[in-house]
Amino acid sequence: MSEESFWKKGSFAETLGPQDVKERMKTFHKKYDEDMSFNCKKCGTKISAHNKDWHACMCDECFNGEHFPEEAQIFETNLEEIEKICKRNEKENIKFYKFLKTDELNQKRY
Repeated sequence: MSEESFWKKGSFAETLGPQDVKERMKTFHKKYDEDMSFNCKKCGTKISAHNKDWHACMCDECFNGEHFPEEAQIFETNLEEIEKICKRNEKENIKFYKFLKTDELNQKRY
């Protein structure tokens, strides 16, 4: 898999250590309006602890605008077309799956 295709627009990835994951899991299931004691780092809007931990300290609007820009969003609803797209991308998807299972990510697995 080429690095270019992996990191194209509409991608977001973050590496966390085991302790960071443990701390952040405390806010994983919190709702968007719970624990509103933080501010978005881009626009200053009040954000939840979940957004602080899981949306790079940004409100949903800023996070989606930065990491999932409108031009990168494609919504296909035709099931036959989705199946064609899946088959067309099968080799790349398998490569990506294998990449995730390797130590190339350079992180300890638990």
